[in-house]
Amino acid sequence: MNARRVIVSLSVLVLILGLGCLAVDDEFPMPDPLSDSPVIAFVGHSLSSESCIRNVEHFEIECAERGWTARVEMAGGEIGPQHDMMETLINAGVDAIILQYVHVQGLTDVIALAREQGIGVYCLDTEPMPGVIVNATMPGGIAGAEVAYYGLNRLGNVGGVVYLSCKWHIARRRAAAATPIIDDFPNMVSLATEWVTMENYSGDSYDFMDNWLTRFGDEIKWVFGGWDTLGMFAAKAVLDRGYTAEDIFCTGIDGGAEAFRLIRDPSEPFVASYAQPFELYCHTLMEAINEIQVEGIAPYTAGSMVPISKVIYCKGGLVTEENCPPVGASVHSLFDYYDPNAGEDVWYNWGDPYTI
Repeated sequence: MNARRVIVSLSVLVLILGLGCLAVDDEFPMPDPLSDSPVIAFVGHSLSSESCIRNVEHFEIECAERGWTARVEMAGGEIGPQHDMMETLINAGVDAIILQYVHVQGLTDVIALAREQGIGVYCLDTEPMPGVIVNATMPGGIAGAEVAYYGLNRLGNVGGVVYLSCKWHIARRRAAAATPIIDDFPNMVSLATEWVTMENYSGDSYDFMDNWLTRFGDEIKWVFGGWDTLGMFAAKAVLDRGYTAEDIFCTGIDGGAEAFRLIRDPSEPFVASYAQPFELYCHTLMEAINEIQVEGIAPYTAGSMVPISKVIYCKGGLVTEENCPPVGASVHSLFDYYDPNAGEDVWYNWGDPYTI
């Protein structure tokens, strides 16, 4: 462990001893207090989706506001490079690591190594494995259910639906919630489900939809996309094959500038997205880091914001042509936490917020 991690103030040391090295979970001690010049690392797979871009941009805003150094690393979609990146960050002696959309199941050994070195490990919208202190995400089942009821209302409970998802737990749970709701209506027909790959989900979505149009044709009335990109590329295939938004509509989950651009356009088949409060996820994790590694409050204890489930849920909301915000609006204006009259010192007004 480097010198800056060893040299802590007497007051912080007394605090740690006073906690009796209270374990964060059964195997790992409390992470070290942040150093005098803390470095917080953010590890993702790519910046190919708007959700990833939003997370990184707000992460950098939060770090700048708090006086922490942000280190952003995109490690690709394979376990090997992600594993190597974790080792690099551990060797660099960063203070905390946030993981977003990586293969945490294949990283448990380096997560454990980071924790043994006193580094806090957190997940953003990514399933926590042993050693991860907490994940901030939305209740995916609620998102899937709200989209399901929207689609049912739009179809009048009659029609065929196809599902684009992936075996990654986040998207899988959304479809798992939506499917039984839709199937419970006797005049609804679930025609097919396909699983995209994380390496080529855009191309997969287009190709699967193109094949479905050949196979099912006019039977398809609705495409349920596990996230926006899947629904968007399915919508492109719909148009390319000569169908219109009146024939087939597509939905997604995430929300963002591109999704809302399509939703505002009545000629586009992509008509609705359940918007996720990505910036709130990021802010929540930064608050958790502050609580644990600055204030010294042990998670899963009385007074901690971190529950024993290791998951903090943040609810989003469905966006359609009826409530789609205008171009240039702050992304925060989509969500219940936003107060348009709040001052600049409120977290969602820090820096230069993402606009839609």
